[in-house]
Amino acid sequence: MRDAKGRKVAILGDMGELGENEEQMHAEVGYHAAKNKIDLLICTGKISDHMAEATMASGGCGEVFAGSDDGGTADLSAVSDPERGYRAGKGIAFHAF
Repeated sequence: MRDAKGRKVAILGDMGELGENEEQMHAEVGYHAAKNKIDLLICTGKISDHMAEATMASGGCGEVFAGSDDGGTADLSAVSDPERGYRAGKGIAFHAF
């Protein structure tokens, strides 16, 4: 994604079955996102909070949305904010396991 033209968006969920280093490995993904200047990072899942925290600590992404409910989905209501440049009629659907 580093060389992609235009807005770079990454939607990432929990990576299961990583064992005892799962928190560190999720954080490494966050550092990678920051290094590659992702414009919008959406993290969903309880372990993916480590991705979001590492990304924000590195200061490399334009915006980071993170969170999960009991179903493992992020609250993306803020992503549809037109003041952030998101136009009506555009949408993103995803499912994370």
